Amino acid sequence: MSPESFEDRPIPEQQREYRPAVGQSKSIVLPIDRGILRLPEEATREIGGKSFDQKKEFHVTLIGNKRAKILRDHLAVHPEDEQKIRDILEQIVWSYALSDSAMHIQQDKMVSRQLSRAEKKAPDTIEETVHRESVIQRADIPGLAVLYQRMRDELGIDLGDPPPAHVTLYTHNDKSGIGIDSEQDLESMNPQPVDIPRISEES
Repeated sequence: MSPESFEDRPIPEQQREYRPAVGQSKSIVLPIDRGILRLPEEATREIGGKSFDQKKEFHVTLIGNKRAKILRDHLAVHPEDEQKIRDILEQIVWSYALSDSAMHIQQDKMVSRQLSRAEKKAPDTIEETVHRESVIQRADIPGLAVLYQRMRDELGIDLGDPPPAHVTLYTHNDKSGIGIDSEQDLESMNPQPVDIPRISEES
């Protein structure tokens, strides 16, 4: 997505204090203040005739679960690099611009489900397909490419190309949202523009 398709919004002072958060699994996210997104206070919203849940918190995933495994494997051999990773995260300027529109994506995912006592025969779990949908907003984060480049150059950790930066706003059938590993991955999810209400910037 070209820079021209993003709308630079003023970043409030409190937003400048937000720094990436590193999870126990070594996944890394950048928290996003809901005020920047201008979403109405609502638990659910009907979109395309379906009920979607608004996310309780908002973030951009910088390093998701698949890439976090690469980090864990590296740190198992080089535990001294964990502080170096945190130093790199602190040194990067985490500015961003958000797209001025949202898009709907969808994906079928095979998941394991534990059978209830009433269902149980054999086996105890079954594999089934779950159709998941999300509404996302793209983001332009220059520091994301810097992070991946420095990890590769300074620590020898090759995470591939950065994922498409985005914030999940609403979800259907999966409260965690849909992970997006690449632009090709995103295209496979049939992204379509969708209108969602926003709070006026004057209110």
